[in-house]
Amino acid sequence: MSNEDVALSATFAFGECEYRSHTASVRNYLALPYDDPGAYKQLKKLATSECLTNGVLTMPYAVMRGAMFRAAYRIEFRQPPAQLGEKAVDFSAFVTDATKPGSQRYLALMDFAQCVARADPTGSDALMRSQVGSAEERQAIDALVPKLGPCLLAGLTLNTNKGNIEALLSEALYREARASQS
Repeated sequence: MSNEDVALSATFAFGECEYRSHTASVRNYLALPYDDPGAYKQLKKLATSECLTNGVLTMPYAVMRGAMFRAAYRIEFRQPPAQLGEKAVDFSAFVTDATKPGSQRYLALMDFAQCVARADPTGSDALMRSQVGSAEERQAIDALVPKLGPCLLAGLTLNTNKGNIEALLSEALYREARASQS
């Protein structure tokens, strides 16, 4: 595995441990609006040493956030939803002020991720369930690549890596799966 894969694998394992150990706290965090001033502090509180075997885990906020959504999706939806809801999730419900630049960027990125998840829910689910660095992960990514370009909003450039794509997709898929249950 590459260094990125090792770090991503550790982050995802940490997210699953935190979800299993502190389900209510993680769910409370996931319910916070993206731009809530307390969200970062809440995530930082969740990052205790209980789920680290040794060492320190340092990851960008977006990837750690994605790890929590990925864990929630994998645990709450042991079986992939048969289909996503007919109506797409309105991500503006997950920001407090859609006029802020950070919120606008979040909404654009979530539009992108939601588009990918809705274009290929089965492939998106396969990526969320695959082991980092595995042939299954590579296959899932390869299947989703053709969906990425058409889902980019005009004028949005996305310089990113696999961890960020998976983080975005995990939130979109989790929120879509939750909405399809309603």
